[in-house]
Amino acid sequence: MYRLVSTFVCLAVLFLQQSAFGQIEFFHGSFAEAQELAKKEHKIIFLDAYASWCGPCKRMAKTVFSQAEAGDFYNKHFVNLKIDMEKGEGPALARKYQVSAYPTLLFIDAEGELVHYQRGGLPIDRFLQLGQTALSKIDHSGEFVARYEEGDRSPELLRAYAYALLMGGKPSLKMANEYIRTQEDWTTKDNLDFLFDFALEADCTAFELLLEQQKKARAEKGEQVFLDQLLVAARATAKKAQEFQAPALIKEASKKLKKADAQLAKSFEAQAWVDYYMALKDWPKALKYSKKQLKKYGDAQMQHKYARIFGEAQLEEKYHKEALKWAKAAFEAQPSAEYGQTYLYLLRKLKQEEAAKELVKELHEIGH
Repeated sequence: MYRLVSTFVCLAVLFLQQSAFGQIEFFHGSFAEAQELAKKEHKIIFLDAYASWCGPCKRMAKTVFSQAEAGDFYNKHFVNLKIDMEKGEGPALARKYQVSAYPTLLFIDAEGELVHYQRGGLPIDRFLQLGQTALSKIDHSGEFVARYEEGDRSPELLRAYAYALLMGGKPSLKMANEYIRTQEDWTTKDNLDFLFDFALEADCTAFELLLEQQKKARAEKGEQVFLDQLLVAARATAKKAQEFQAPALIKEASKKLKKADAQLAKSFEAQAWVDYYMALKDWPKALKYSKKQLKKYGDAQMQHKYARIFGEAQLEEKYHKEALKWAKAAFEAQPSAEYGQTYLYLLRKLKQEEAAKELVKELHEIGH
């Protein structure tokens, strides 16, 4: 039995490592089931209304939904759902929400009411803004302000206020901590759900309490969901480390994550240092940690991402040569048009014209 559980944990960790850059996790179920989940998790639904033949839909799925920023934000605030509007329940939903172009990005509350929408694909920055706008339209936190300011500190008020702030995309940890101070028993399902929902950063109280209750939380939420939540929280703390130039926060997040899974903590910290030094534009250290990360956890996606970052930055030639190695390896492992264009860009940047001509021929031969 121990070996079976151990194997499952290893597979879950491997999945998370392979998704090191994060992505939007789409719910696999019907629209009605997504509504039930939205009610349970105090969220609204983000519905990607697409068609199988739609080019912009495919581009968004490949270049936007797959990004860590999108995954961290949308997984935190929404129940995410993809439905082909020409199949299954799609046509009925298309009629109900007047979908006439693809993709249409819909935000729908748990009762089925349309909150916000956008027709057409968006780049990552505007997609994140779209989600924030949708959250602002369901912000009911103002309903609790007067009672709170009048001195109401009942657990019911504090809990409801914290969830209203969370759903509205506003800072909610202060209110969550006030609720936490009113509670003693964290083994109840309601309180365990609260810890899970508000373990938003690795350096917050809810995260620490969730770790204390991790055996029950793993059983309740499932191994992969539990670890994924911890990883998202750790990433949020790593992001804060960049913002405040506080590297100790990365170490703190890794140390706490290690209490749940040592291997996951190692892979998180390796990626966090790469992101930290890239954000600070400390390129010598960014290169050092990038090499370590690629050696231990690298795949074609990671090689391509690092090749793009180092290749597009205004740096010395030695950095671009490293980027070229990664771009070549990524393309050889996965000869896609996107990876090929990055490889070609770096060949030309380093004035390797003969190699660039050969690559152009190869791209034509494979239909790119």
